Amino acid sequence: MNITLGKAWSWIKHHWYVPFLIVLMILFASLQNGIKNKFFDLFELSRKRYKEELDVINKNNAAKNEQKDKIIKDHKDVLTKIEKDFDVKIEAMEKKKQEEISILVEKHKGEPDEMAKEIARILGAKHVE
Repeated sequence: MNITLGKAWSWIKHHWYVPFLIVLMILFASLQNGIKNKFFDLFELSRKRYKEELDVINKNNAAKNEQKDKIIKDHKDVLTKIEKDFDVKIEAMEKKKQEEISILVEKHKGEPDEMAKEIARILGAKHVE
């Protein structure tokens, strides 16, 4: 029997992983339900937290996009208003200048130099003689 134990011990020393795996398989088989349930519960909890975090990220991103779109819209509205106001002021100013120029043309029919000086003054230009 000593020879059999010696051979068995020699085999176990060289192939230690086989008995180790057999013991682990027996241990896992006996605890399988508890470990499996805990593992799947942990997995499900992790998945649930991931979805919650993803929802929070999506909501924050949507809020940022809405805020950015609102700012862009407000900016465009202000630019449009400024352009309209500017166009109206330019048109009113142009009509006023045209009226003044018409009056000056009538007033200085025989005096082209005086008329040129007055028109330059109205238009903001420099009169060169």
